[in-house]
Amino acid sequence: MAAFPHRCASLGLRPGTLVAGYVPAEGSPVALATGRAPVPGADFAVVDPLTGRRLPDEAPGEIWVRGPAVATGHWGGPPDTAPLFAARVAEGPGGFLRTGDLGLTVNGRLRMTGRLRDALLVDGHTLHPQDVERELLCCARALGSARVF
Repeated sequence: MAAFPHRCASLGLRPGTLVAGYVPAEGSPVALATGRAPVPGADFAVVDPLTGRRLPDEAPGEIWVRGPAVATGHWGGPPDTAPLFAARVAEGPGGFLRTGDLGLTVNGRLRMTGRLRDALLVDGHTLHPQDVERELLCCARALGSARVF
């Protein structure tokens, strides 16, 4: 990502024009982008997906978001999707969208790390595709450009 603005500078792309951010499919840009303020009224929580408890800084969990730019349901969708759009944190308010995205906070800033359904549980350890790819690429040249799907 750092190389792209540098390569496009001669075409008029100014440094700082592009920033990484987090946008769930069911909402407008609601969470934090590096160096930018959140959308007014947006709230996010990193939550243990099994207990619904908010997690402390640097503890990975599912990203939940709520705010005026977040959908309250799928248009014409079945009522059984309601728990995805009206989740309640164990120690407080509801109205959160369960994004299915994994992340953590670092000094209160959100960092996305993957997808909940992309994770594999093996012998009690959670493995993410990008971690397996990184390990395979370090194993041997014979694997070439290994990818995990």
